[in-house]
Amino acid sequence: MNIQKIFLLFNSFISFLWVIIIYLLNNNKFLVNSDLFQYNTYQNIIILTNIYIYIAIILNGSIICYWLLIGKLSKKIFSSTLEENEINKITPIYKEYIPVFLSIVIISLSLHEKYCLSVLITIFLFLFVFFHMSKISFLNPIFYILGIRVYKLETTKTEYILISNERDYKNMVDSSIEVFKLDEEILVYIKKKD
Repeated sequence: MNIQKIFLLFNSFISFLWVIIIYLLNNNKFLVNSDLFQYNTYQNIIILTNIYIYIAIILNGSIICYWLLIGKLSKKIFSSTLEENEINKITPIYKEYIPVFLSIVIISLSLHEKYCLSVLITIFLFLFVFFHMSKISFLNPIFYILGIRVYKLETTKTEYILISNERDYKNMVDSSIEVFKLDEEILVYIKKKD
């Protein structure tokens, strides 16, 4: 298994953690329980502490993915250049992929703790496989905050998902860009800082 596939799997897992955390919060499953305290007067503090812990886990994993994508991974495997005449159109992909992401979140909200553990694991594994196959793992909100944007790039030959740190995608159409392939459908463009 090469580094790109490992990265894609790790990135999908980190992004899928949002779905798992929404399930955990919806079913009051916490890492820090109120049973540890003598009084339940600290319930809101305990809930907020758990939310901060969950977000810290996702934030750290997302920063590792960001560092691999922008730093180490991209510097080693640049593979091709897309010329200006090859690029037909670049458009943001969020409108197309957010409904899929939200449908998976809604499924996790509909699950209750009354299901046995093996059923929950099976459902979450199925959702994860669907999540990974549909290539929506780059919709991680932390990536958006860190400046990663996801676009649909239409070339003269095919369509790609383009992951970029360039926010003004219209500038990319007017120039040739150096990209690398994560797989047959995903390209990464890292704009060099001047």
